This record gives sequence, structure tokens and C-alpha cells, in this order.
Amino acid sequence: MIEDRPRAVAAVVAAVVAVYGAGWPLNLGLLAGAVCGIVAGLLTGARYR
Repeated sequence: MIEDRPRAVAAVVAAVVAVYGAGWPLNLGLLAGAVCGIVAGLLTGARYR
């Protein structure tokens, strides 16, 4: 479940990047989405603590 702001931001960023990069070769869109989601969640968590 998504219960706080950093998790929500991470999920939204990851989903948007993964969908945008769905046509990239070697499933790089999925990898980029995961990395971007993790970074966005970390940055958001650091800001709202």
C-alpha cells in the first residue's frame, strides 16, 4: 500500500517513466522507471523528514 508521500511520488514517477520508455530496446524503459522511482522516493523522503 502507498501510505506516505515519498512512496506515492516514487510510484508515479516510476510508472510514468516506464510507460514513456516502453518502446525502448532491451526493456530499458522498465529499468529506467525503477531507477527514477527509487531516486524520486529518496529525494522526496529526504525533503519531508
